[in-house]
Amino acid sequence: MTIGVILTTSDLSQALTPQPSIVMGPVSSGAVNLTVDDTKAFQTIDGFGASFTDTSTYLLENRLSAATRNRVMNELFSRGTGIGLSLMRVPMGSSDYTATPPGSPTTYSYDDNGGAADPTLANFSTAHDDAYVIPVIKQAQALNPSMKLFANTWSPPAWMKTNNSMLGKSKGVAGTLKSDAYSPLAQYFVKFLQEYKAEGVKVWGATPQNEPRVARPDYAGMKFRASDESTFIKNYLAPALSRAGLNTVILGVDDTLDTRFADRLLKDSATNKALYGTAWHCYHNDMQKMAAIHSSFPEKKLYESECSTGPGIAPMNASQIALESTFNWASGALLWNLALDTKGGPKMGTGCRNCTGLVTIDQATGNAAYTDNYYQLGQFSKFVVPGATRIGSSDGHGIWAQAYRNPDGGEVMVAYNNNRSATTFTTTWNGCGSFSYSLPSHATVTFTRNVGARRHGS
Repeated sequence: MTIGVILTTSDLSQALTPQPSIVMGPVSSGAVNLTVDDTKAFQTIDGFGASFTDTSTYLLENRLSAATRNRVMNELFSRGTGIGLSLMRVPMGSSDYTATPPGSPTTYSYDDNGGAADPTLANFSTAHDDAYVIPVIKQAQALNPSMKLFANTWSPPAWMKTNNSMLGKSKGVAGTLKSDAYSPLAQYFVKFLQEYKAEGVKVWGATPQNEPRVARPDYAGMKFRASDESTFIKNYLAPALSRAGLNTVILGVDDTLDTRFADRLLKDSATNKALYGTAWHCYHNDMQKMAAIHSSFPEKKLYESECSTGPGIAPMNASQIALESTFNWASGALLWNLALDTKGGPKMGTGCRNCTGLVTIDQATGNAAYTDNYYQLGQFSKFVVPGATRIGSSDGHGIWAQAYRNPDGGEVMVAYNNNRSATTFTTTWNGCGSFSYSLPSHATVTFTRNVGARRHGS
């Protein structure tokens, strides 16, 4: 059996670079033993990706030449020439990463209406997104038709909130959803989905509120207690989607891991029925809690929906995030911004300092460069195809590894070396044979076994 090898090193001297193939030998053991065992099967994988923030799409559409943009988009979304990103997220209106040219409002929704209430949403429009958000998403979906996209709000329109502001906190008051705004907010989602569909954008899922336990004074946000989110999902959002004939799935939470919040949603039978699953952010380095949620609600999907790498932000790099997420039952893992400029923006507020995207765009020169996020995430997204299944594997001694079986029967194992020095390990694949490999410190390697490789013997 021949094993393909693709390597990304910490200094990017090797960056998604094919290495000499390995011919499997007889089953053997070494000081560090890893295994692949496809007799064990776990969750399906929808994919890996990032977010089409206002900032990211603005930079891609407006700060690159057409030729450069087409190259970058191909290298992000095409599986043949790029890394095949296949699970993406888009904010519905302002987030903290909102491009705000001079003279423009610092926040926006799709029905600001000058701050006046508009309960029938007569003035609703996604026209803001026509200039750059929708064109970038449509190009991505054309390059990767299997890509799944989900959407959510950072804040509803100001007139729906108790603090009458798009900001999470205004004049010291954290905004919550007004009691008479539940139905208008549900229709806000419906209209968004309908307008995006009319524009040719497929939206697979939605989460009701980004980080519902967070309300910051310098960017869009809203406090949404678990009991209120549960009420919104079961009594307003799910019925509104159904009446509109939309099959958009609903993911709850979309916040740092809090099993109590998830329990409140999923232990309510009506909310549980309405939810496809839950979405989670990585920032407290507690993704193992996803496994506890899976244990209690095994029929519900889990997604790691946001994690921004950068000094002092996320506790892990992109390889570690993808491995830790899928090990703990996530069906997908997303970083935050798809693209940022050389200053880590444009952005609002003081949150997420030193965050990094997959692409860095120099606004002065129009050049685009790929970060280690691109290459590390690509070690997964390029080779683990949507619909793959996580299969049995073992790791240890500072080597993190996960294995996946693609829909065509091919298998993939991705390993990351957490150690400060190169580490040699032995891998035994399905009991068929073994090979030895030395992985540099903080490097990521992907091993591939093609369809048709013999299951028994070498």
